[in-house]
Amino acid sequence: MDFFAPSKPFVRQYHDIVHTGQLLIIPGQRWHQVRNRGNTVTLAGNFVSGRGSFETMKKEVESNPNTGSYYKQLENTLLVPGFDISIDYDKGDMMWKDFRAQGQGDVDSGQSNELEAATFAVVVSGAGSSEINGCYLFNGRNGNAWQFELINTATGRTFEIFQVGGSRWWNIMERVGNSYPNPVHYGVEGDSDDVLPPTNGWGSKEYKGTWLGMNPMPIVEVTNRKVCLSRKVAKHT
Repeated sequence: MDFFAPSKPFVRQYHDIVHTGQLLIIPGQRWHQVRNRGNTVTLAGNFVSGRGSFETMKKEVESNPNTGSYYKQLENTLLVPGFDISIDYDKGDMMWKDFRAQGQGDVDSGQSNELEAATFAVVVSGAGSSEINGCYLFNGRNGNAWQFELINTATGRTFEIFQVGGSRWWNIMERVGNSYPNPVHYGVEGDSDDVLPPTNGWGSKEYKGTWLGMNPMPIVEVTNRKVCLSRKVAKHT
């Protein structure tokens, strides 16, 4: 359907020309068509307000079976527990790095304690090899994906959840110093654009004989730092 064609559909239409430096907001769920006149540079994106449309967007994402990258990005940012959607009209504009830090847990951005408590974390529970159960805290990035670590202060053992560079695979395995001398405990194949570990589908040594993890498989829950640290997860040394 071409609204610019000579025989365009007979429906009510609104036309506008957006000039340099101007912004056009198109309401949600409205059909629209754009034609560039000459050589142009255009920035386009989706806008979600905190006054109502956020809850609508949240319900759509949570109920939509679409697993494409667009929905995954929303699930991995705006819908993460602890992401601040409140509006402070007295605060003024927020810098992009500060806004991004709400969802990514950017530990180098000088966040407040309140914001640090809301950063990403992962709770692992129910694993047959219960030494890997516990609260995994944000520990930087491996490529585009975020990695997390669990430090067992009683034994000095450290476990990590990370995406293997250049692949779709996520591993839970022990780190000794700066190396990984032991096989994987548990693994799962995710999507190439995942930034957070998958929550289900993890395999044990029943899936791959060289792995160390025993059944049952771990339950992986992405949450925030405050919730993660408050959980008491059964584990042994």
